[in-house]
Amino acid sequence: MAILEIIATSSRNLKNTIEYILNDEKTSNSLTCGIGLNPNYAYEEMTYTKIVYNQNWGLEYKHFIVSLSPEESNRTSEDVLLSAGKEIGYFFPKYQQVLIALHTNKDHMHLHFIINNINSGNGKRLDITKRMFENLRLHIDRVLEKYALEPLLRYRE
Repeated sequence: MAILEIIATSSRNLKNTIEYILNDEKTSNSLTCGIGLNPNYAYEEMTYTKIVYNQNWGLEYKHFIVSLSPEESNRTSEDVLLSAGKEIGYFFPKYQQVLIALHTNKDHMHLHFIINNINSGNGKRLDITKRMFENLRLHIDRVLEKYALEPLLRYRE
């Protein structure tokens, strides 16, 4: 089963988080991609969006991880999982900047997603409601199924 982990964003600023997920010991340039941004300039582009809309305050981003089990990681190619990650990233509204990095440094592959809290098209803040979160989980399951990967582990509230 795959696992979805939501990361508390108050403990690390945007720049440090991006540096962490792009760390060469965990991933490589070929295992990163962006939606609405260039991964090599993700921090600068996300920050620019905040400045343009005078929204450089409050929570800076959302961060979540989708992890495969070690067994599934062994039978899944990096290219397949990165393709699935990009499809998962398209869940968010148009013009929402998303940075995606596949980490391969552990016994299980996992995808990191950093989503800019500010939409680059309209300057609105991203508010992930309970309903949106449930729809995200369903979207992730559909994408994983499309790539013949196990769905997310169910959770208890």
